[in-house]
Amino acid sequence: MLPKAVTSPHGERRCNMVKLDMLRNRMDNSGMTMTAIAKMCGMSRTSLYKKLDGKCEFKVSEIVNLCKALHMTDSERNNIFFKS
Repeated sequence: MLPKAVTSPHGERRCNMVKLDMLRNRMDNSGMTMTAIAKMCGMSRTSLYKKLDGKCEFKVSEIVNLCKALHMTDSERNNIFFKS
């Protein structure tokens, strides 16, 4: 079960507490390309880079797909996406 997230004015659930450096490290060590990771998450590579650069927030559905793609445990997911 995912921790609470923020609901945007458009009704989308988003998370804005991401530890981007930890996420990038996890992605770099995954052995997958950014293009492959983005595709598995249902977004373009450009969208993924905007999120990794902090220009856009991740939707909860994107976090779920990203965690599946990177085989993250619940603890890893919570540490990267939900703990300050």
